[in-house]
Amino acid sequence: MGRKKPTRFQMIREDLEEEPREVGERPDRGAARREAKELSELANRLAGMVEGERARLSLPEDLQHEIDVLARAGKDRARKRQVRRVSGLLRQHFELEEGARERLDDELAGNTPVDHRLHLLERWRDRILAEGDPAIQDFVEAHTGADRSRIRTLARQATGEDAAAQKAHKALFQALRAARPLPAPEAEVP
Repeated sequence: MGRKKPTRFQMIREDLEEEPREVGERPDRGAARREAKELSELANRLAGMVEGERARLSLPEDLQHEIDVLARAGKDRARKRQVRRVSGLLRQHFELEEGARERLDDELAGNTPVDHRLHLLERWRDRILAEGDPAIQDFVEAHTGADRSRIRTLARQATGEDAAAQKAHKALFQALRAARPLPAPEAEVP
């Protein structure tokens, strides 16, 4: 005689408002992965913003602190761990507060501080290439962590049309990007 197949039972909790799943139905793992990827991209986007612009967003204090920690993190496992931590806090914040995701998306769409900062740095680069040492002095005074000698060297190398000049042009922008503007309004290009 053959063995009988065991029947599957599903426990139903009446205190939960969710509808019970069908037997054999699995949660959509792809949707969970997409949501996790979106949250990690949002965490990296928030960490890439200028600190003053990030402070203007309506984020809870604990989330703001963790994003600040993520912004200072390097490119190692600690950063990945911090991205996961910020993603989890974002998920909690969006679940607890109705419409929080839409409000944050609206604030980010209307407020593009990263783009503004990049355009500002492009103007600084153009000014440094045009004026030379006086513009470098102004930039160093307006930004913390600016390496005057590296910027001067890259500005000299960036003149020309060859491949080395193009490489120095890009490296100059990266050196300018590494410096952080002072909180005073003097960081604007005159």
